[in-house]
Amino acid sequence: MEILSGDINLGNILEGSSATVIDIIANWCAPCKVVGAILEEVEKQYAGKVKFVKVDVSDDVPEFVKNLNIKAVPTLLFYKGDVLCARESGLKTKDQIIELINKTQN
Repeated sequence: MEILSGDINLGNILEGSSATVIDIIANWCAPCKVVGAILEEVEKQYAGKVKFVKVDVSDDVPEFVKNLNIKAVPTLLFYKGDVLCARESGLKTKDQIIELINKTQN
């Protein structure tokens, strides 16, 4: 999973992918680590179909967070092309994440 920080451009993240999951995390967040481990499993299942990106807001990414109105971590953003289809905050199970990815792809 690609990990981004610093000057982040949403358009660059979404470019060239029909489906993208963005995991907004903080390195001090315990639930973020749990969701991250689940996403690593799920990423294997969707290899070549869905792009997975992690953005660590512990680093300096204020514009990115502000533009996406991120209020909590972890937050998962599910995109189909450049359209935000779902947004979920907090701890999610593997089944919940897979369901959201499948909804995004349809």
